[in-house]
Amino acid sequence: MLPLISLAQEQERRVLSNKVRTIVARDRLDGWYGAFNLGYSPIDDRNSVVFGLRGGWIIGHSFTLGLAGNAFIAEKNARSNIPELNRYLAGGYGGLLLEPILMPRSPVHVAFPVIVGAGAINYWEGYDTLSGSTTVVTANYHDLSPFFVVEPGLEIEFNVSRFFRLDLGGTYRFTNEIKSNNFAPDVLQTWTAYLNFKFGRF
Repeated sequence: MLPLISLAQEQERRVLSNKVRTIVARDRLDGWYGAFNLGYSPIDDRNSVVFGLRGGWIIGHSFTLGLAGNAFIAEKNARSNIPELNRYLAGGYGGLLLEPILMPRSPVHVAFPVIVGAGAINYWEGYDTLSGSTTVVTANYHDLSPFFVVEPGLEIEFNVSRFFRLDLGGTYRFTNEIKSNNFAPDVLQTWTAYLNFKFGRF
């Protein structure tokens, strides 16, 4: 009986040591999550808001395979010497999410998300109110340009509870040369800093 009891205790210790440790409580051995993020990125010399969604299947605690999508919108009137002329820049992209996770059972660990996909950036302009007049003119020019994107990143991840994780992250976008007369070909090749909120069973 003693060898059997010893064996059972050893198996129990292995199971407990294999569980993910969190700040609030131990996480369960599961494998999926959904998340949303909110961040900042300098695009075309403008302050820009970036927000997105992602989700995936966690394989063996150490790798996520899923889908991700981000949208961005920049502040208007960058480099415009006409006060009444409003210039806007916005767009989005998405694709496959590949996310290696280092030391996933630690309450604080790191992840390396990579998005591989495609998207489009839209530029448009128009006069809201002409100087000295009450006439309102809607946007009169649009320039929609597609692109391919690879966006690697680094996240510091906190296991807050068994169903919630908080990430502090940063990425850098690499795109092909975007063809447009309104902005540089590498307009989207810049960094993004963000907060990511993950909900699921980890």
